[in-house]
Order: sequence, then structure tokens, then C-alpha cells
Amino acid sequence: MTIKDPEFVKAVLEFSVGMAVMGAKAQVELGAEIALVGDPTASLLSPKAYQTFAAPYTRKVIEQIERPTILHVCGQTSHIIETMCGTGAQGISVDLVDLPSIVSRVPSEVVIVGNLSPVGTLLNGTAEEVRKETRELLDKMREVPNYILATGCEIPLETPYENILAMVETVKNYGYAWLHPNTNRVKVTR
Repeated sequence: MTIKDPEFVKAVLEFSVGMAVMGAKAQVELGAEIALVGDPTASLLSPKAYQTFAAPYTRKVIEQIERPTILHVCGQTSHIIETMCGTGAQGISVDLVDLPSIVSRVPSEVVIVGNLSPVGTLLNGTAEEVRKETRELLDKMREVPNYILATGCEIPLETPYENILAMVETVKNYGYAWLHPNTNRVKVTR
């Protein structure tokens, strides 16, 4: 469809910008200090298609949000990381990505967020497996000041509370980082 009628696709994307802005502004109205902009399918695009059919529209959304913004794209996004970083988001949330392999490609002012497995580990693992994977991720990213541990994608509703607690407690015991909403700077406490 994008090859046969790219102008139609762009018109649909312009409409989608308005919907995404409404969703992000609702987050802010409800008290969110950081807005999340999600794109569940952009990882399926080639780098060129992402630059044409996703990134410009994501940037339009982010420009209208009066809060720091994290962009989440589901799936394997290694091939579009640089373009994701160019959308204006203060953070990129990654899913199926080898985190150390992208560090050098992400500017230090962009926060890397991710990527504990929400299904394989949080939903289906034990609390001890959650602690282990959380520690492993934190160890891999120990020297990366612009990293925040989170799940790679949304947490399934059926996830055992004990597993979520195991992740949170492990991060608290290890150290943590956060994005200050007024300065857009990362503060790391370890």
C-alpha cells in the first residue's frame, strides 16, 4: 500500500498524529511527568520506510507534548535506533534489542529505557528469575549513565505481583536513574 498510494498513507498518518497527541495530552492531564508515545508496528518497517512513514509523524506528536517524552517501538528496532533518537523524544524504550550493541548509537542526552522481558521473564518466570535477569541487565548497562531499566514492552495483566515487586526491589537495591521533568536531565543514584 505504501508503494501504490503513499499520499493516502501520509494522510492517514496526519490523522493519526492528532489522535496520538490527544492520548499524550490525556496522560499529562492525569498527572504524568513523562509522556509515552508508542508505535506498535514501526519495527516492521525498513530504515527508509521508517524515515518516511513513521519518524516525521512521531516528531510532530512529540513537538506538541509539553513534557519529556519516551518513544516506545515494539519489537526489534536496532535498524532504526538512530532515527528513533532523532524524533525529539528524551528517551527511547526498546523491546527486543541487545542493549550494549546500541549504546554507542544513542546520544548521551537520550535515555535508553528497557528491556526486561515482560512475557518470558515477568509473566512466566519466577521471582528469582526476574531478579536474576534484572541484575544481568543492570550489570550490562552499569557504565551507561543514560539507561533506565524497565520492561521491554507492556506488562501483561496476568503478571504475578511478586514478579513485578521482585523487579522493582532489585532495581532499588542496585541503584536507579530517573529523568527530571523540569530539566530533562537524567539523575543517577547508585
